[in-house]
Amino acid sequence: MTGTGSAKEAGDTQRGPRVPPFGVVAAALLCGIVLVGGVTIGGYLSTLSAQRPSSHGSGSPAPDATQPQLPSTPPTIATPTEWQTRLQSASCASPCAGGLACTQKPTPCTSGFSCVPGLGSSELEGTEPWVFHLSAVVETDTTGVELDPCTTRREYAVCRVGTSECLSQQAACQRPNGAMSPNGIALFNGELVSSTGVFEVHEGGPSGPVVATTRAFPRYGRGALCRGFGIGTNSARIKRLTFFLLPP
Repeated sequence: MTGTGSAKEAGDTQRGPRVPPFGVVAAALLCGIVLVGGVTIGGYLSTLSAQRPSSHGSGSPAPDATQPQLPSTPPTIATPTEWQTRLQSASCASPCAGGLACTQKPTPCTSGFSCVPGLGSSELEGTEPWVFHLSAVVETDTTGVELDPCTTRREYAVCRVGTSECLSQQAACQRPNGAMSPNGIALFNGELVSSTGVFEVHEGGPSGPVVATTRAFPRYGRGALCRGFGIGTNSARIKRLTFFLLPP
């Protein structure tokens, strides 16, 4: 019994490895093809989906709502011209049109400038950057006498036409050495020589009724930079506005 079992085991070890039936092999091969094909097609579809244009635009990624959208043309800040940079200079050679530093005409300027370079008759250019600062809304009474708004304490708001960009009359009156609004409205390129009015006057404040609109600016000379400018309106009661022009 023992010998018979040993011989059988020896015979088994001398045979080669058992080969699986053909049907099993074919099934395994078919399964492998299906699996590999599925992975390949799935990868292709995944890649195609990633490359497919977004529905938000042709080929453009969808905007991220959490990120601020920057303007396509950022605003620019106007740069003063060379002579405008000398309006506060401590030295002021001839020719000059005013300011305590002006050797030719040493006069104090209500605007605060120490030097107005050039001739007083030299006209301001529309391409020069200027900021409009309100001084006074000049009103007249029933007899035609001009009233000082800083004395009557009447409030007016001078605003760029059709906007909420406004200057307060009573805020301008707070300046001790000549009324001037602490903030200003920058004039656009060409507005100083525009043929239409730029500002409107609201009674009582920005939300009040419009009682006047300015006429077109006349051509101004540099000499007025020292003491201030004036401009007429289309109103019988509001005769004019006085103001200063400062560089940005």
